[in-house]
Amino acid sequence: MKRCVLGVDMGSTNTKAIASDLEGRQIAYASRRTQMHSSRRGFYEYDLEEMWESALACLKEVAEQICDWEVCAIGVSSLGETNVLADAEGKPLHRAIAWFDLRAAEQEKRVRALRSDREIYRRTGQFLSPKFGLCKLMWILDSEPELLLRAKHFFSVEDFILHRLSGAAATDASIASRSLCYDIRKRQWDAELLSELGIPAGFFPEVLEGGSIAGTLLPEVARFCGLRSGIPVCTGGHDHACALVASGAYGQYSVLDSMGTSETTICALKTPVDEAQGFANGICCYPHFGQKPYRAITSMQACGASVEWFLRAFGAPEGDVYSSLFREAASADALDTPIYVPYIRGLQENSRAAGAFTGLKDAHERRHMIRALMEGLCFGLRDRLESYERTQHCRFDSLRVVGGLAQSEWFLTVKASALNRPLEAPACTEAAAMGAAMLAGRAVNAIALEDISVKVARRYDPDPALAEIYARKYPEYLSAARFVKQ
Repeated sequence: MKRCVLGVDMGSTNTKAIASDLEGRQIAYASRRTQMHSSRRGFYEYDLEEMWESALACLKEVAEQICDWEVCAIGVSSLGETNVLADAEGKPLHRAIAWFDLRAAEQEKRVRALRSDREIYRRTGQFLSPKFGLCKLMWILDSEPELLLRAKHFFSVEDFILHRLSGAAATDASIASRSLCYDIRKRQWDAELLSELGIPAGFFPEVLEGGSIAGTLLPEVARFCGLRSGIPVCTGGHDHACALVASGAYGQYSVLDSMGTSETTICALKTPVDEAQGFANGICCYPHFGQKPYRAITSMQACGASVEWFLRAFGAPEGDVYSSLFREAASADALDTPIYVPYIRGLQENSRAAGAFTGLKDAHERRHMIRALMEGLCFGLRDRLESYERTQHCRFDSLRVVGGLAQSEWFLTVKASALNRPLEAPACTEAAAMGAAMLAGRAVNAIALEDISVKVARRYDPDPALAEIYARKYPEYLSAARFVKQ
């Protein structure tokens, strides 16, 4: 019987499951929409029971498509820093607080009173922000202290799904690092900081390397999905980190641009990012695995989120929404668009930064605003990428791109022109789920990641005329971005 591996990706917008053969080729796929809840303005949450039902439905649908395949392992990828307290059985005690929710600002101040921003960065590779798991846990316990009596686990979404699939209380190092209390050099929870904050260290699950066996598929889950009981259930990791694996950027390639609700540029490294350079340039660092045990990350918090914001604020076109948006944007002249700064969800290193449109004129129409938004995302990536290159003392000649916006040829040509370097799109479009599947294969010695040759489906080169226009507009973007960062 032919063998395959499964990957589950718990995303901000969709939950997905994928089946891959042992050469990294997709053979089955399923998806369900992720529902976001908002209990009040500025509070964003996910119901993990709803997400679990979506994961089960996706796994069941995929299993029905691969009846003649033997499943070797299942891997899990998830969005970052979305957290929940759960009881001893793993039942959530409240809705999970979304990764971009900044309600824990007061708790962030308490952490800063104990650790400087630089010390937090040195230990965790992250910039202190109310979005991270530790601040959210403090907010939960401050708001509902009675939960302390019932709580047994503090889970991210990946941890929760691993527990539901296998009963194991485990996470991987990439997700653990999004907590703000995981020391990436010592590879352990920061027991000293947790003690100072009065938080039980036992809330936090065992930390494994990405691509490790956490447990085996529970019989009741296997029966519902139509799978074999006892299949190894494995850590994948942060969705962008899993996408790095599936894009081919882990081995022979260098850098990945992963476009989702947020946009992350990520690279695998043999050593951590230089502390001084990383801190000065807004570069995060967290654990990877194998021969390249670290990842360097730059991030824009609102990529797809910028598009979704525009649609909510100004209305969505009928039919294929994204195709219509791109057609509108393409009809506007690049010489006659305003500048958009995409900081509507803050910055990786400054959660209080805000977005902006500048250079607006009364002749501008909706199409000009849409094109400005798309161009602003490209300029924002260029700014982050150049910061990363300053840190690493290098230049990346091209990028691999994955994610929803990577499906538009027009947008990728605009992006290549704004970056003034070519882009390559891998054949697999569901990179996070595929990466989780490939890491599961690694965990059971069915896949050697270094031997996988990832097929490139399309290459996009800069348009010379457009690149010249963007070379003139980019300094205008940098000026506007500097202003709103202050």
